Amino acid sequence: MHPRCIVTINGTPVAGAFWERLISVSITDREGHRSDTIDLTLEDGPPHAVIPDDGDIIQCWLGYEDGIARGFGDATGLEYMGRYKITDVDIKCLPYSLEIKGEAADMTTKLKEHKERHWDDKTIKDIVGDIAKDGGLTAQVSEKVGAMKLPWWGQQNESGLHMLQDLADRHNALFTIKDGKLLFAERGAGQTAAGGAMPVLTVTPGMILTGTCSVSKQKRSKHKSVSAEYYDRDEGKRKRETEQGEDDGEAAYTLRHAFSGKDEAKRAARSRSKYLKREGDRTAVDIEGHPTAKAGRPMVYAGVRPQIDGTVYVIEEAQHKFSKSGYTTALKAKVKDEQDGGEG
Repeated sequence: MHPRCIVTINGTPVAGAFWERLISVSITDREGHRSDTIDLTLEDGPPHAVIPDDGDIIQCWLGYEDGIARGFGDATGLEYMGRYKITDVDIKCLPYSLEIKGEAADMTTKLKEHKERHWDDKTIKDIVGDIAKDGGLTAQVSEKVGAMKLPWWGQQNESGLHMLQDLADRHNALFTIKDGKLLFAERGAGQTAAGGAMPVLTVTPGMILTGTCSVSKQKRSKHKSVSAEYYDRDEGKRKRETEQGEDDGEAAYTLRHAFSGKDEAKRAARSRSKYLKREGDRTAVDIEGHPTAKAGRPMVYAGVRPQIDGTVYVIEEAQHKFSKSGYTTALKAKVKDEQDGGEG
């Protein structure tokens, strides 16, 4: 296997001297709205390299020259890892090196602007679509989440990113921005925003770097129920929707904020119940470099250990590390949500 990396800056391939100068490339792909990042470290001569400017665009491809035989990548055996805007350049002298940092280029400043507005009787898909237009992005919203209609939703002196996070938290969803698209889908379901299941990454002992695999079964509070309040305009009083929690739970959990209607309250209670259930088993493992291992993708262990094999996790973070000595991928994942097949 021959690991391979291609990097461009403002569309121009960094070739030739790049390989002589390369120390390392690290790309971190995260679930949700946290910005994906890239870090490049280069030797800096002499002769010295041209120093890039803040705001220059880095693009990167990772994989193997024989990637097709390994079952991933395009015809060149490479996987596209995204666009990043340079945010920091550190120049080290004697000895000379360049450290270049970038973050996902699609996190536009327009989505960070604070606004005041509201939506009446609009679906989540409608609302997300409006926010996406603000940032010059294309909205891609899963049908199950997007069909939910809200009697009222407001953006109250907050950024579009903050408002989207609040909307996602209340409806058991997450959003991310990648390659010009604003994706909004069920949290922890291992599905694309289009509703299709992502292929499961099967991790076997031969892929695992020695001493890096761990599974944590964390003690957590268990709740017998989760409740959300809403205001019934017809009857002029507050009411409550309750979602069943865990059979062995003792405490009752009540959401702090009131909701605008029964359906929204019911969905919020279900969302929080799922969140509380999944905040338990987690895993971390370093494997041989796997460019299609990305945040949101389901993974399972096979042949690693009884009672762990077959448990479905969803990758929260994938960190790809490439250098002349090799290519590895560090994964952090949590247990996949149980899907009840209901409308939510």
